[in-house]
Amino acid sequence: MADERTPEQVAADDELNGAIRRVIALGGHNDLLTDWVVVYACVSPEDYDRTTYGTCYPGGQIQAYRAIGLLDLAAHQLRTGGWEDDA
Repeated sequence: MADERTPEQVAADDELNGAIRRVIALGGHNDLLTDWVVVYACVSPEDYDRTTYGTCYPGGQIQAYRAIGLLDLAAHQLRTGGWEDDA
């Protein structure tokens, strides 16, 4: 599949990927970053009652099962305050 993103989108994706890598490194981890998902919410400056939501993925795409797995892990961490397996 050809990359149909603009040069500006590619550059922004590279910057975001670099920022995520820096956050990981500053947290004391030097592991290889394989996937990430960013979830965002935006409010219109003209209408604070209108919120839009979206997601960003590396290169603009990710396999669905990988994204769902990352989001499930994040939801678990938010609900329980940790990454431990409950099983």
